[in-house]
Amino acid sequence: MERELLKQKWVSGPVEENGHLPVFRREFHIVKPIKEAIVYISGVGHFELHVNGKKATEAVLETAWTNYEKSVDYSVYKIEQKLRSGKNCFTLWLGNGMYNVNGNRHTKFHRIFGEIGFKCYCCFIYMDGSQETFGSDEIWRTRKGPISFSCVYGGEDFTEGILPDDWEKPEYQMDEDWIKVHEIKGPAGCLMEKDTQDLIVTAKITAVETTQEQDQGRVYDIGENISGFFHIRFRGRKRMCLKVTPYEMRDEKGMLSQAFTGFPHYYLYHCCSDQMQDWTPKFTYYGFHLLQIEWLEEPEMKNGKESEGPEIELVEGQMITMDMPLAGEFKCSIPLWNQIHDIVTRAMRCNTKSIFTDCPHREKLGWLEQLHLVGPGILYNYDAQRAMSKMLRNMREAQTEKGLVPNIAPEYINFAEHGHTGFRDSPEWGSACIILPWYLYLVYRDVNILRVNYNMMKRYVMYLKKKSKYHILHHGLGDWLDFGINPPFTQNTSVSLTATAIYYYDLRLMVSICDVLRESEDQCLYEELSRRVKKAFNREFYDDQGHRYEVGSQTANALAYFLGIVPDGDEEKVYQGLKDDILRRKKHTTGGDVGYPFIIRALEKGGDSELIADMMLQTDEPSYGNQVMCGATTLCEEWNGNNPKHPSSSQNHFMLGAIEEWFYADICGFKRFHKEPDNRIVIKPYFDKRLDWVEAWNMYDGKKVSCSWKRTAGKVKIEIVLPENRDGALILDGREEKLSPGKNIFIR
Repeated sequence: MERELLKQKWVSGPVEENGHLPVFRREFHIVKPIKEAIVYISGVGHFELHVNGKKATEAVLETAWTNYEKSVDYSVYKIEQKLRSGKNCFTLWLGNGMYNVNGNRHTKFHRIFGEIGFKCYCCFIYMDGSQETFGSDEIWRTRKGPISFSCVYGGEDFTEGILPDDWEKPEYQMDEDWIKVHEIKGPAGCLMEKDTQDLIVTAKITAVETTQEQDQGRVYDIGENISGFFHIRFRGRKRMCLKVTPYEMRDEKGMLSQAFTGFPHYYLYHCCSDQMQDWTPKFTYYGFHLLQIEWLEEPEMKNGKESEGPEIELVEGQMITMDMPLAGEFKCSIPLWNQIHDIVTRAMRCNTKSIFTDCPHREKLGWLEQLHLVGPGILYNYDAQRAMSKMLRNMREAQTEKGLVPNIAPEYINFAEHGHTGFRDSPEWGSACIILPWYLYLVYRDVNILRVNYNMMKRYVMYLKKKSKYHILHHGLGDWLDFGINPPFTQNTSVSLTATAIYYYDLRLMVSICDVLRESEDQCLYEELSRRVKKAFNREFYDDQGHRYEVGSQTANALAYFLGIVPDGDEEKVYQGLKDDILRRKKHTTGGDVGYPFIIRALEKGGDSELIADMMLQTDEPSYGNQVMCGATTLCEEWNGNNPKHPSSSQNHFMLGAIEEWFYADICGFKRFHKEPDNRIVIKPYFDKRLDWVEAWNMYDGKKVSCSWKRTAGKVKIEIVLPENRDGALILDGREEKLSPGKNIFIR
């Protein structure tokens, strides 16, 4: 059917200067019993298809974001249950999405790929075996719609009364305002069937009105930070305009603020009646905790608030995320750790859209470093294979002729053209094209993941080799947002050190990847190159008198120790330097985006899980516990981002969420990463003295493996359940215990 879809025209309707977007309608008849009805459809930027007045699917924000010059996704809907005998109709809405980023409110960038439009192919299969088909043909009609402003960054406006209430019902009679669609050029990218799960509304949370504000309209509290839509049911009046402004936080004075989330972003609803209305935006979303509702008088909207506001019956937040199955769950007896787990995973869900975004408001871009630095944590919690594979496709499409994989994918904006090359070209970011496929392979054991991306990996490694000088790299962002007095740029560790360390990590993984793919010639090349990089790294950064890297930052020593770069015989001295710095800082980290995951990994490698646990119990800055104590419901962009005395940055980032890996890999013992492939299920829990119990499970090859333990009468009872036809090993006090299918119980 893709071939039939390719034959169809891209079509659109009138887009007026004032911003009103077109809507579309097509009538058709079902004259005999139908067996199956399938719609193949793509729309750029976003579209929403209705069948007889009802949404064709629960999916929102279709079509998925891509580099539209390289690929365009289409969706497949089965709609036979929504059809009836006789007259039926399709109606369709269009929004700008990432295809057309333009507007007079907040925009991270301006970019127009082309005129918004859609194409479709519909196939009806009847019970008697006959078929009927049509596409995006001239039978479709279009006219001005009620959405008068649409920007994925700035918000969305709606004008009541543009269309009659029954325009989406089959019985509606179109008038002369409805005109034929016109053909447009359409995007240059190849059509591809959407290969990720749908974005759906996963939660609806009723907001509660607050009384704190006296002169800011009405303010409603969702109760937690979410990423998605709002829904309002209200009764307005003619010539009233409702203005809804979402906020993530208050400033240090307690005032509502969009200072760190993109200003201005708001929504307008222009009323033309006093009827009860339901309003939910269609084509943009935001990260928010609070909603401010104001009412203004038309047409100028500057005469101040009406003396009498609207009747508001319901305000709710609607959480949007990808419909990914759970791959694991974790809980334990320490409430703080459960809360930390919750804020990290909620931030993950908030930023899982058709791409993995950095934040759900200010940027909404696919920054790549988080995919590998926090990738294990994502994969422990969610079956993210399809979503991650889509991001790898974005990387392949973004890779330049020289081999560079830019920091964001899709690359909607070239940040090198806007003042800082590091925002486009940083090895810690681009290396996601190598590290992420390896992590996916370790979890899903699908060799095709490595094979499909191998050419991209090779080209990127060669790009880094050419950029290096005497095997040292000197470009990038370094340990972004490490803790210090002058964020966000790296303060404690040089850009060259982190860039070169990740380059070395790339090369070691390429050796392993070549082994799996039997690319022996390449394997020898990467083996030799990694040896040279290691030698150069120690020559450039290692202080053999002080047994430290550079000035001995946590990030520098942790990277060298964990990655096996330290000269033979000096490992323990370098590792001790890492521990001493943490202890000197009262068990706090200084690591940032890049360094922190390796600090935790280094401590686990060194057998100091107790120190990690100590760090995880801290509640002063910088720590996860401090964010929880300050009221965070999602993980913040900065370690002290939600401090009420000086709130800063986004309150909804998952890039510092590497601790999820520790929860599963150490506390629960699911050892899945940072090792050579092993078909066995190997479990090695850490029994922290402050823990009374742990309950967790994780998916292995589509089957659930559970591990729980509990302290009872001075002993620890361990229960591990393996699926049928699987065995494994429990590492307990240095010895290996055999695990069999079914329930396994041990007493320690």
